[in-house]
Amino acid sequence: MDNRLNLKENVKPLIEILTWFFLIASIFGVILRAVTKFTIIRVLRPDDILISIALLFSITQSVAVSIQCANGFGHIISSLSPSQISAELKAEYAANFLYILSLCFAKLAVLALIRNITPLRIHRLLLYGLGVIIIAWAATAEFVTAFQCRLPRPWDYINNACFDRTAWWTYFEVFNLITDMALILLPFLIVWTVQTPLKKKASVLSFFSLRVMPMAATICKIVFWTRLQQAHDLDPTFDLWPVSICTQCIQCLEIIAASCLYLRPLLDSLDSGFMRGDDLRRRGESTAGTYGSGSQSRVIKLSSQRHSSDPTGRIEKQSRNKHTATVKANVLDPEWDAGSQHSRSQIIRETRTWTVESTNATESVQTPIGDSDI
Repeated sequence: MDNRLNLKENVKPLIEILTWFFLIASIFGVILRAVTKFTIIRVLRPDDILISIALLFSITQSVAVSIQCANGFGHIISSLSPSQISAELKAEYAANFLYILSLCFAKLAVLALIRNITPLRIHRLLLYGLGVIIIAWAATAEFVTAFQCRLPRPWDYINNACFDRTAWWTYFEVFNLITDMALILLPFLIVWTVQTPLKKKASVLSFFSLRVMPMAATICKIVFWTRLQQAHDLDPTFDLWPVSICTQCIQCLEIIAASCLYLRPLLDSLDSGFMRGDDLRRRGESTAGTYGSGSQSRVIKLSSQRHSSDPTGRIEKQSRNKHTATVKANVLDPEWDAGSQHSRSQIIRETRTWTVESTNATESVQTPIGDSDI
C-alpha cells in the first residue's frame, strides 16, 4: 500500500493528521476549562466528571479511528486484503459506539452546568426533561448501532445484510442537531428573564451560542451522508473519509463548546448572584439571603461577649457586655416571579439588641440601651 497522500486513492495521512489535531484541541480545551474553573471556584461538580468522561470516550474513539487507518481506511478497497478489511470494519464499529457516548456526556455536562445557575423549579424540570431525551437518544443509537447488521458479524456491512446505514446516520445527526439547538435555546430562556444589564446577558449568551460550531459541522456531515446515499458504486474504505473527518470535528467542537462555558469572562458574568451564591450554598458557608438557596426562611444569630473593668483599671467583678444580633433573611419562594431573579431582590431584615451591665462599688445597674431595626 502506498502511504503517500493522493485524494483519488489514499487519504489516510489526512485522516490521521486531522484526527489527532482535533483530539489535541479537545484535550487542551478541557485542561484550560479545569484550570480556569478551579482557580476561581475550586469545587468539583457533576459537570466536571461528565466532561472528563466525554473526553475519555473521545480519546478512545480517536484511537479506534487510528486503528482503522492502520488497516486500510482511506485507501481504495481493491488494494486491501480481506483481513485488513475485517479489522478496519471492526475498528469503525467500535469508533461509532464511542462517538455516541462522547456526544452524550458532553451534552449532559452542559445541562449540569445550567442546572447549577438556575434555582427555578420550572427551569430544572426542562433541563431534566432534555437530559432524559438525550440519554434515550444515545441509548437508542447504541442499540441500533450494535445490531446494524445480521449476527454474528454486525460490524460487516460490506458482506452482510444490513439496514440502510446512511439513512440511519442521517437521522442520528439530525437529532444531534436538534439537541444542540435546545442547548442554546434553554440558556436563552433562563438568562433572558434575569434582571441584569443587557450587556451582561449578551456576554453570557455568547458563550452558550458557541454551540453553533458543532451544529455547522453536523450539517456538513448530513450533506456528505446524503450524497453517499445517492452513490451507486460506494467504496466503504475510501469514500467515507469526509464523513469520518466531520465526525472527529463534531466530537471535538462538542467538547470545546462545553469547556468554553468555564472561561473567565463567563464566570465573571455569572458572579452576580448565579454561580457564587450557589457555590456558597453547596459548601455550607452561607445559608441566608443566597440566590437559589431553596429555603423559605433563614435565621442567623450572632453573639459576642467581652470582659470589662472599672475606670480605675482594677477588675472588681467579671461583668459581661452582651451583644446579641439576630439576622432574619426572608427568601421568597422560587416560583415567585421569573422576571425578578436578581440577588438584590432579596429582603434582609436585621434586628440588633444591646444590653450593657455595669457594676460599681455599691450597686449594680442594668441599663437597656435599646433596639434598632435595619
